[in-house]
Amino acid sequence: NCWKGTRSRNTKTSTGSSSLYMRLRSEESGSMSLDAADSILAEVKRLSGADSAVYAGTCLCAAELARDFTECYGDMDEHFYDRLARYYGEAARAARRPELAAELRERFRNLNASFASMGWGMGSVVDPEME
Repeated sequence: NCWKGTRSRNTKTSTGSSSLYMRLRSEESGSMSLDAADSILAEVKRLSGADSAVYAGTCLCAAELARDFTECYGDMDEHFYDRLARYYGEAARAARRPELAAELRERFRNLNASFASMGWGMGSVVDPEME
């Protein structure tokens, strides 16, 4: 089961991202909880603000984890990809500040490359400013 023991490709995680990772995946079942992700993102947004570096990084982490999950387990349903697109979009909106966009650019590029071959219209959610 490739999800167990798999970590997002992001090598620079913040405490929030590590916490998100642990709360999203279940060692026992290897499943990912999108409801948990939504709850965590709402909490981070409330505490740090919608345009904060913490919120952008946490949204990006959720998108990376969802990408990793679908790469391990294959095609998911439309609901899954809608949420993945939303996490990416929230991260892109939060990362509009030039210094933050530069800091996160490599992570966005990795996601953009994954989306290009993913299907379900994921290639169309790529934000050109995050290339």
